[in-house]
This record gives sequence, structure tokens and C-alpha cells, in this order.
Amino acid sequence: SNSKTSLVSLPSEILLILSIHLPIGNFKFHYLFFQKTISSSQVMPQQRYSHRGGQRGRGGNRGGRGDSRRGSSSRGRGGFKRGPIFSGTVTPIQDLTAPVQIIPPPYISPLPQKRVEDSERKLTIVSNNFPISFPLDAEFFQYDLKFSSELPKRERYRLFESVPELQEFVFDGECIAFSCANKGFPKKVFQVTNNGKEIEIVLERSATLNAAKQVNQNFLQMISIVLRHSLRKLGLTRIGRNLFDMDNSTLLKEHNVEILPGLVSTIKMSQKGFLLQVDTVYRVLRTSTFLDEIKELKTNKKVEASVKDNPTFYCSYNQRTIRVDGVDFNLTPEDTFRDRTGKDISFVRYYQDIYGININDRKQPLLFAKKKDGSVLYFVPELVNQTGLTDSLRRRLKSSLIKEPDDRLADSARMGLKYQETPAFKESIGKWSINIGQNLLTVPAHQLKPPKLIMGNGNQVQPSSKNDYTWGFDLPPFRKCDPLGKWFILAPTHELADKMESCICKHIDTTSPPEIKIQNQHNHYSASVKSFAENGHTFGVVVLPSSRDEELFFQAAKKCATTIAGIPIQCIKQKVIEHHKFGQIQKALAAQVTAKCQGAPWKVGQKFGKSVVLGFDVFHAGVGSKNPSVAAIVGSYDNECTHFMSRAKKLDNGREVHESDFFYNFVKDILLKYKEHNKEWPKYVFMYRDGIGVGQIPEVKRRETQKIRKALSDIQKDYQTHKIKLTACVIVKRINERFYNIDKHGNVSNIGVGTVIDKYVVGENCFEFFLNAAPVAQGTATPIHVIVIHNDSSDMPVKLFQKMTFALCHGYWNFARSIKVPAHCHLAHKMAGQIGEHCGGVLPTSALETSLFYL
Repeated sequence: SNSKTSLVSLPSEILLILSIHLPIGNFKFHYLFFQKTISSSQVMPQQRYSHRGGQRGRGGNRGGRGDSRRGSSSRGRGGFKRGPIFSGTVTPIQDLTAPVQIIPPPYISPLPQKRVEDSERKLTIVSNNFPISFPLDAEFFQYDLKFSSELPKRERYRLFESVPELQEFVFDGECIAFSCANKGFPKKVFQVTNNGKEIEIVLERSATLNAAKQVNQNFLQMISIVLRHSLRKLGLTRIGRNLFDMDNSTLLKEHNVEILPGLVSTIKMSQKGFLLQVDTVYRVLRTSTFLDEIKELKTNKKVEASVKDNPTFYCSYNQRTIRVDGVDFNLTPEDTFRDRTGKDISFVRYYQDIYGININDRKQPLLFAKKKDGSVLYFVPELVNQTGLTDSLRRRLKSSLIKEPDDRLADSARMGLKYQETPAFKESIGKWSINIGQNLLTVPAHQLKPPKLIMGNGNQVQPSSKNDYTWGFDLPPFRKCDPLGKWFILAPTHELADKMESCICKHIDTTSPPEIKIQNQHNHYSASVKSFAENGHTFGVVVLPSSRDEELFFQAAKKCATTIAGIPIQCIKQKVIEHHKFGQIQKALAAQVTAKCQGAPWKVGQKFGKSVVLGFDVFHAGVGSKNPSVAAIVGSYDNECTHFMSRAKKLDNGREVHESDFFYNFVKDILLKYKEHNKEWPKYVFMYRDGIGVGQIPEVKRRETQKIRKALSDIQKDYQTHKIKLTACVIVKRINERFYNIDKHGNVSNIGVGTVIDKYVVGENCFEFFLNAAPVAQGTATPIHVIVIHNDSSDMPVKLFQKMTFALCHGYWNFARSIKVPAHCHLAHKMAGQIGEHCGGVLPTSALETSLFYL
């Protein structure tokens, strides 16, 4: 591994060794070697290679049906062969990271000090992080930067980089610059010219960052900017936020698309200092131009719909992505616009003069994009490629875009080699005394046992790897719903109605037969549902005809039942009833009906104490939609998490963080509901906030969490109760953190269900952890990141909260398996989505507050 021989000069068959260090004990390290036999052409630049399993041949990886099924990590047809693993005690690598005080983000709650003994299985797993180190005496200088005129970000970058004296600085594009050398001046003014106008750039030193004293967010920002600046040296192309390898793309001629492999890199602070997180990402680029798409779509209406569904385009002539707002069919490339000099020039002439491109079709329409300042940019369809996928194309390309764990880990290791083998990149970060480790970081983890599930008649189910962490609907429900009294069936034929009556009466208690009505027009469906409700019916089954208007039937029935009638209904497609396996799903259908009518198919065997559990999420209608965003909150008001209360509220389109009294009122109401149901007040409130990124956490803590705290305080004051303790956390799903198991034979697989990572890759003294709660059928497992942002229960053991969070992932009654997030979060997600997408943002009636009508 110490050889300096270039990979390109090695024989055609070489051994790629990924060495990973793990501290064991005080100073001993354990080495794992993960090796693959690959051809040297795969690591040479300018070569195309397949991203699906590597070279085809006998004796590789195939399958990937979860970490416990056959083929997930065992050998099959095609892929790479793996060699053995070597392990032993070796001399530790010197860690150059300074033992400094790392200041955690202020929005994360400190780690509770109480510990409990646990019997969980201890693991050592591999992450996709490279350690970053720097010398103890490293010192950097931060400067405030000001431009004398308002300029777009791209212009600020261009002007900054045009000043020779600023070449050794890195710039964030806004107002901060950093230098690794003391320039000897506290303040300096530079003069530049932009389109004939004099611009002043004022640079003033604001701070000195010392690695040996304290590491804060400014230090993190500096290293992130340096990395972003240095990544340009890797020869990758920036498209949007990520970098892509244009030379190693995969061309799928049969689909007219090109799959570009890309890189997502992030700097983070952790218990182990700074880490460079590396993950792969893919961009699908259509090889046909949008002009070809226009000719294929034929009608203007279809062209506009295509732009609305996939508004991101790639301009190959300047390697930039654009977001388009629409198509102007009244303009052509022969029309003129005013350039920066104030002269009128045609699009044909502009592209010929600037890029040397000749536009062939002079009568094609133009794409347009509106800027924030009100101006409009135009683009020629012949010169741009649409990105993104249609639903049908996504289904066809699914197997090409899913990466199995071994392939994804190999990609991260390959990128580590690229860092080490690119002199320009090493020189760039070397100026800043930054060293990126050669080894991916291994981390300790533990695996929680799934909770027992309590069914009816005292039956219990224990999910495990033996049954793929799933369970059926064969056992009786934990709590039956009340017998159906006045209920109805709405269907297009008598035969379908009879089948549904037989299904419901077989599995659900009823006191009377249903009233049946036959309809085959979607506008009559809503009228019928309303009529049934007015006649005292409290539940209904609606069969959706198999036609192009199936979605219209669903929306008509659901919107009326939810927003006008105020009764739960069960919708089912005609093709499902007519399917030969309909008998196998009848019990699952009965479980849905049970849940909607305030029954409980099962309960989770974990003890939650005297607590109210809340889940919150927001639905966004999407760009260009007239529908509002919808916020939904769902809470359980019993100690077993089987009785629920739900509420929704409309928000401005695109708004995520909520600050009205919606939280305040709901929390007070559900606490009163808890008191009514349990005859006492709860001791704890647990809040799980879903649907946001890390950057939005401070605002969520400042606005939403404060409303909950005020509600708890007012309840205590108004009713003279004990203090009700709040633990609020954020669930972050869109993360690039990946973890892998490597067994003693070198096989790479997904981490198991219940795996918790709360060391090394989390912040120092921060109450946060990663959790993989659900089995993965295909691809690489992505855990959730749980970040506690407020915690009144400082005496609550961390492991207890981890177990509780994992247990709640087993309480979603639509699936007989665990899900990725706590059930309350997914219920809020379902409710917000149904109201926003199918009800046009119209809120449900108050009569449905205690019904899971949206399942």
C-alpha cells in the first residue's frame, strides 16, 4: 500500500485495496481490507464503464433483496469477485487533527448524561467519511467582503477572481473570504471594472481562526469553501449543486438517455474532528434535444406540460443547468434581444458570435425563465437537453439507477483514490495544510431488537431477519372497531358491490347489510357520498372503475367524504377486486377499515410511559401549482399509541416552517383529550418533526417548538398540573450518510434493521443519532438522522429514546412491516398529501379529527 506506482502503469488485472482503520482499546487499530479484482481500465480517466455491477462475468453480485435474503451479498451471475480479508494489530496512523474544543451547533440539545446498561448487539461498520486533519499550529484569516454595487452571485465570483492579489483567497460568493496566509493588511480596497462601471471591492479582516484553540461554524465554513474551490481540479463538471464525471457516463441508446455519475461531498464536524463525506449521485440527461421532444410531442399543450413536469434543462454550450418557466410560441431564434452593450442582436447571431453555434431551425419557439428582478431569459430548444425522468422512463431505468451496497462503497473508495491521485487537487488543499485521509472511517454501532407486536386474543409477533422483519394480517386485531351500523357501497356494477360486501362482512363486524348504489360517472360519486352522509351513514366503501378517469373518481369521492360529508370511506380499485390474488389482500383491506373506524390492528409492545406523541409534516403542491401547501399534525392521546387525533392547516405555497397558533391550539386540545381519555395528565410530550433539512432546524426550533412550549406552560398554569416535559426532535431523511456491513469473507451488505449509529459521525455532546428502521428491498440503505432540538427530560437515557423511536416505526397500520420514520410522522405525511393533492387544499371537517380517514 506504500507503493507510489501509478495505477495506470500496473498490469491489466490489479487489486484495489480499501484499508479502513478502527480504534480498539487505547492505541491499537484493527485493519479490514476490502478488495475487488478489477481491470486497470476502470480506474483510468477518459474510460467509460458500466455503473451496474462493474464488469459482467461469472461469480459476482446479483440479487439485493434486503440484507437477509438470498443474493443480497452472496455471489451470483455477473459483477465483481471478492478476495479475502486480512486483520491484525498494527501501528496506529498519526492523527494530525488538533485536540481542540469543537463547538456544536446551538440548535442541538446536549446529550443526556444518564446511562443504562444494554444488551444490544455491538457492531463495527464502515461509513462513507474520510477523516480530515490539519497541523496543530494551523492558522487562517477571515475577511469581510463588500461590493460597492449590488451584483448577481456569478458576477461577484467573476470580479473577485479577476483581481490578481485575491488569487490566494477563497470566496463564499456572498460576503466572506478566507486566506491561509497573513497578508499584513487589516483593510484594503480594490478597483475593478464591470461593463464600463467602476466597482470597489472592500476587504477587511474580521477574525483569526486558530486550529489549536477553538473550532466553530466559521472554521467549518472555511474548510467547505476550500474543498469546493479545490474540487474544480478533479476535472469534474458542475451541474447544479453537484459535480459530474462527463467522461465516464453510461449511454443507454434504447432510451435516448445518458447517465452521468456524480459526486456529493460535504464537510461536517463530529466527535472525530472534521470529516469529508463522499457519496455518489446520478443525473439522467436526455441525449435528444428539446427540439426533438417538441417534434415528438406535436401539440403545444403537451410541450407545455412536459416543461411543467421537468423544468430543469442542461445547456451543453456553457455547461450550466437552467430552470425554465415556460415556452413562448410567439418568439423564434430570428427575434432580437438587447445584449450587455445595449445593442439589439438576434439569437441566431448571438450564438454564432459567442459560441460558434449555427442554429438550424429558425422557426422553433423559445423557452423562457423569469429572474427575480423581473427580467426574462430566453433559450433555444435546439441547444438544450431536458433533464429529469417521466414516470414511464423512471420505471424503465430503475435497475440502472439503483446501486447495491458493494458498488456504492467501491465508488466512495474510488473517489478517495481520485483525491490521492490528482496532483492539482492535492496541491490546492495542501496550501491550506489540509490532509484528507486515505481510509474510509469505521464507526461503532449497536443493533436494537425489534419490539414485540401485540395482536388480539393475547397473540404476539416478534419481527426478525428470519421473516424479513415483516408480519402478516392473519391474526385478529388488537382492538376491533365498533360494528358497522349504517354503511354503504358505491360501485360501478352489482358484481363488484357483492364482492366487497362479502369481503367486509367476512372480516368486520356489522349490525346491518350495506346500502348499495350503482354509479359510473365521477360527478355522481360525490353527490352519492353526500346523500349517504345526510341519511345517517357513518362509513362507506367506494369502488373506483378501471378507466382513464380513475383518479377523478377517487378525488370526487374522497374530497366530498373528507370536506363535506365528514365520514371515513374505503376506496378500492376495480382491477384489485378482479385480480386473482384479491383473496390474499382482504385481511390487509380489513386492517385499513379497522384503523379508519378507530380500531387498532396491533399495538407496539414498547412502553412509552404517560406520554403524548406528535408527528408533523408539510405537503407542497410543487412549482407552478395553484394549490396551497398543507401542514398536518397527528398525535396519539393514549399510552399505547393506538388512539389518534389529527388536524391540518393551509399554508402559503412553498412555505415549510409554521409560526401561527396552529401548534399551540392543537397541543392544548390533545392534552385535554388525553386527560379525558386517561383521567390524568401526561408526563411527557414527544414531538417528531419531519420534512425539513438541517438548514431549517434553527427556524423550526425558534418558531414551532416555542409554540409547543407555550401551550405546555399555559396548560400547567391554567389547570395547576405538574410540569409536562417536552422532547422535540427533527427527522432528516434526505441525507448522504451511508453505512455498510463487511463480513469476515469481505462481503458488503446493508446495515441491519434497528442499527443505530451515535458515535464518531455525530457532534460532540450532541443528542443525535442515525437509525436504520426498515428493511431495504433494493439498493443501499439510507438511515434517518434524528436530531433532538429541545429536551426537558435530561434524566432520560439516550438508549431509551432510541428504542422508543425505533418502536414507533412499527406502528403504521397500512404495512405489516416497519417503516423508515415513526408512524406519527408518516400519518401526518399521508394526511397532508391527501388534503393537498386530492382535496385541493380544502380542510377536512372536525368530525374526522379522531379518524385515520387518510389511510
